[in-house]
Amino acid sequence: MDILLSELTLLDKLQDDIRGRIEADDYFCDVPVLAQNKGVIASDIAEALATMTAKAGKSGAAVIVMMPERSTPKPNIPGPDYELTITVRAMELPLFNRGETGTNKTCTALSLRIEHLLHQLELDGLMLKASRAGGVQEESGGMAVDVQIAFDFGLSAAKRVQAPGIVVADGQATLTCGTSGATIRYTLDGTYPGLEAQAYAAPIVLTSSLTIRAAAYASGYQSSSVSESTYTAP
Repeated sequence: MDILLSELTLLDKLQDDIRGRIEADDYFCDVPVLAQNKGVIASDIAEALATMTAKAGKSGAAVIVMMPERSTPKPNIPGPDYELTITVRAMELPLFNRGETGTNKTCTALSLRIEHLLHQLELDGLMLKASRAGGVQEESGGMAVDVQIAFDFGLSAAKRVQAPGIVVADGQATLTCGTSGATIRYTLDGTYPGLEAQAYAAPIVLTSSLTIRAAAYASGYQSSSVSESTYTAP
């Protein structure tokens, strides 16, 4: 699938930018803010906290910004359009966090601050929606609260080749595509019209019953959806 890398690079950058926005807030001056390439489940809370170094002489709390997770594409929206979610987990180990050498900032307080910082923030051209998800999670003496950062991400509809049109008349099939410079490829045996399929150059003469399947391709674009038409010989 030909997707412009510049559009997907934005998702990689967004995790670091959210992390940077949290770190820049004075409230997190003594709380490590990390980026995680995989999800952190409840059973990881104590282990993650145990491996984190103190910040500004304090320990016992940390924040992890996870990678974006996408939902099912929204139907009937060209592009396609996704809702993506980045989970920000505020964690604490009360045994160390609530005392003279701890931050004394609970995971609940940290999550509220994160929600306040990020809700309705425009970042990288995207409007973020922040809300806490569920209550306090507890595991092996550790506690955590998740904040979910949701945003819409759409691959431009202009970057997808238009699906070919198939018109059958007078024993011939004529294929058209609205994307300039696109190559239409087709099959007559019901198989997928991939890049190795026959390229359309002129109306197809139909002599027997068959199913025409066609897709269009163009450099720098996503390939089109597959169009299909069934012809019944007289």
